[in-house]
Amino acid sequence: MSEQKELKKNGLKSMSEQKERYFLFKYIVDICINNNCIIFGGFVRDSIIHQKGASEYYLKKHTTAQYSNETVDPETFKDRNTYAKDIDIFLNDLTKWDNIENELKNNMSMTITRNKEKTLSNYNNHPYFILNFTVTRFWYSYYYNCSFQNKSRKIDFNIDIVSNTYNSTLQPWSVLIDCASNTLYLDKHGIHSNIENFGIIDKYSQIHKLIELTKNKITFIPTPPASYINPSSYTECAAIAFRSCISVDEASLHNTPEYRVRYRIKLIKRLAKTFQQGFSIINSPIEFAIYSDKLDSSFCNDESCCCISQDDFRTNDLIMRLKGSRSVMLYESFLKHLSRPTPIVLDDLGGDFWSISCPVTRIKVPIFDNFCHRDFLNLSSGDKAK
Repeated sequence: MSEQKELKKNGLKSMSEQKERYFLFKYIVDICINNNCIIFGGFVRDSIIHQKGASEYYLKKHTTAQYSNETVDPETFKDRNTYAKDIDIFLNDLTKWDNIENELKNNMSMTITRNKEKTLSNYNNHPYFILNFTVTRFWYSYYYNCSFQNKSRKIDFNIDIVSNTYNSTLQPWSVLIDCASNTLYLDKHGIHSNIENFGIIDKYSQIHKLIELTKNKITFIPTPPASYINPSSYTECAAIAFRSCISVDEASLHNTPEYRVRYRIKLIKRLAKTFQQGFSIINSPIEFAIYSDKLDSSFCNDESCCCISQDDFRTNDLIMRLKGSRSVMLYESFLKHLSRPTPIVLDDLGGDFWSISCPVTRIKVPIFDNFCHRDFLNLSSGDKAK
């Protein structure tokens, strides 16, 4: 049952198809890195987790034939079957992609075809990202095991190419506000992080620690530069103007707290997704849980319904509460609460500093807690969010 669940989550039909996609992605990444592309985001994170699970499995002398059997070494089953679903690539000049794609096709014994491409407008809505990057998604089909007697099998996948706009020299991970496990990137020199800021000696300890924490599914929210937390009014207006094809003067009419709430909600969604991927977020302002009969009743304060919608909690619902508050709510209800902002939400999430308040107790918590980058060097694999 767990095997089929993992396959369905990855959009695959069989373990052999999952293995084929793993080698396909590995091949694509190798070609891209050799062409000075940089791989970032979920591919790097998921590859680290997969490598840990697979290594632990084989160290226990288990066989390849038993790899997909969830009853064999169940402790590593989920990690060893964690695979990236897509690939995020930074390529400063998008016009170079056609040549790289041709190299991919020419070096493959099987067929890969581009189905379509589209510029994405919702990849990230932070003003600095909008002004410095464009994102193009390419959809591909890969055909394998083709013969005269058998119909070929097909794997559909997509690649997101992030490229610079105009004269920008920034790199995307420098302006993406996310959990530390999602900020790792890979080039021909190895793995790096956007929070490297210690100097040449400490840098290696930092990267090693980030990788070890990622392997153990522990992460944290690094505090970004103040200019990213609270962009200038001109920067926000310029981003609105660029996205809407209007003048900066016209954009000033749309530069409201509602606009800030819309692009800042993205981080709340990222926190929920990271938790659902099995991570503990050390300094998250939100405490998440999956509702079930086995959940400690103290988390729900003995309540069985959402404090916002009054809907009953159901098994596998994602529920949450803010740190310092005992009011428990459905994550989806809280998201709707933020999406239809009240004056308090506009003042908190749409204000100069990102914060959120409990709709019931009005307890306010900051999203960024000035967690020192050096603090995480002292974290261990046994540390979890309090």
